[in-house]
Amino acid sequence: RKADESPEVGRLLGRFFWRQTLPEMRKWTESKKPSVQRKAIAAASAPIEPADARATRDAMLALVRDPKVDEDLRHQLALKVGMSSDDAEAEVLVAEHDKAADTPTRLLWAAAAFASRSQKVVPLLVRYARESADELWRHASKAQLIDIVGDAQAKALLEDAKKP
Repeated sequence: RKADESPEVGRLLGRFFWRQTLPEMRKWTESKKPSVQRKAIAAASAPIEPADARATRDAMLALVRDPKVDEDLRHQLALKVGMSSDDAEAEVLVAEHDKAADTPTRLLWAAAAFASRSQKVVPLLVRYARESADELWRHASKAQLIDIVGDAQAKALLEDAKKP
C-alpha cells in the first residue's frame, strides 16, 4: 500500500523482495495510476542479487519477449537478463537480436546481450560500433568493446570490419 503512495518504495521492493515482486510488475505497469506505473519501473531498475537474477531469469525472459509488456519494464528486465547470462546464454541473446523483426526489439536484445559482458557478444559490438545509425550506440558499443577486449584488440577488430 505504501508503495502506491511513493513509487520509490518500489525500488526497495525490487531490491529486497525481487522474487516476490517480479510477478507483480507487469500488473503495475498496466495500472491507470501513474504512481503505480512508476513503482514498477523503480522496482525493475533496482539492483538485485545475482542469485535472485538467476532464479527468475526465465520469468524475466518471458516478459522481455512479450511485446505487450511495457517497454521500460522490458528494457530494465533485459538488462538484468543480460547481466545474469553466461556465455551460452549470451549467444542466445545475440540470436534473439538477429531474428528480431523490428528496430525497437533488436535494440532491446542488443541491450541484453551487451549487459552480459560476454566475449560472445564481441561481433555484435563490432557491428554496432561500425554500423549503427545512432551515434550514441556507436560510441557506447566501441567503449564497451574496448572495455571487454582492450584498446589494441578493439582497434584491430574495428579495422578488420572495414576491410571488404
